Amino acid sequence: SSGINAEYGDIMNFRSGFQKVGTWSSASGLDLQTENIVFQGSSTSIPSGYGSTLTGYHIRIGVVQEPPIAFLNQSCVNKTQPSCWTGWNPDIIANLATKLNFTYEFIENQRYGGY
Repeated sequence: SSGINAEYGDIMNFRSGFQKVGTWSSASGLDLQTENIVFQGSSTSIPSGYGSTLTGYHIRIGVVQEPPIAFLNQSCVNKTQPSCWTGWNPDIIANLATKLNFTYEFIENQRYGGY
């Protein structure tokens, strides 16, 4: 068991109302239909000025253990390793890292918005 209490969740995009653009499940992880996302200005294309890659960047991401959002495997020695974390946020970050070609580590935070 991963320790995640939720079986699934919908990923929503706000247009004239909320529209489902993907799902997350504890069994299969993140499934995002990026072609269905509408950005600010009603564009379905990634807005100009935003890169489509982060190649070469290593990002440190603060995370709070809060199942099902993020769950830490307590047997992990190096808690900064992405493989030590499961849940919605780690799945979303892993998907972004693959699509945008960056590396990352998690920094465990005991409080929201601070360290």
